[in-house]
Amino acid sequence: MEFSLLIILYVSKKEFSRQRKDADRKSYSCSLWPLLYRFPNGESAADVYDRITGFRETLRADIDIGRFQPPGERNPNMNLVIVSHGLTLRVFLMRWYKWTVEQFEGLNNLGNGDMIVMEKGYGGRYSLLMHHTEEELRNFGLTEEMLIDQEWQKIAKPGELNYDCLITGPSFFTHFEDEDNET
Repeated sequence: MEFSLLIILYVSKKEFSRQRKDADRKSYSCSLWPLLYRFPNGESAADVYDRITGFRETLRADIDIGRFQPPGERNPNMNLVIVSHGLTLRVFLMRWYKWTVEQFEGLNNLGNGDMIVMEKGYGGRYSLLMHHTEEELRNFGLTEEMLIDQEWQKIAKPGELNYDCLITGPSFFTHFEDEDNET
């Protein structure tokens, strides 16, 4: 199996402040919304989301131009390995698949050395269901709605929208069209 290894600061782990004792950190963070809570001198999951957004755009552009392959040897079946930490990985998947905060919060961290594989589907989009079973993804925390979308991702082409799925389908303004039709 050929692959490229991409090491970039965007996907480094969430920075937890070392100034708080573990018990203080846990009790303090549990009382607030986890995605927005920032440890003193640390960062929130929302900060990680911002970094992941930049990383995702860079990654997609680099894949499109063939940066991870030798010149003249572009292979559509190229593999790319991203090594990261649990929270950062979950945020990456949230950003890639446009999952909601509630869906993100339902995900479980992977165990040490575990992998999650986004494999290119039949239409050219990446799906978790190309490699993993539904049961594995349910154990990871995917909901039924997320699994239905992953099934669609297996056959969809880049640029297509899944209008049957609120996650990847309608735009932010689609609901205004419905309201206009009701009046």
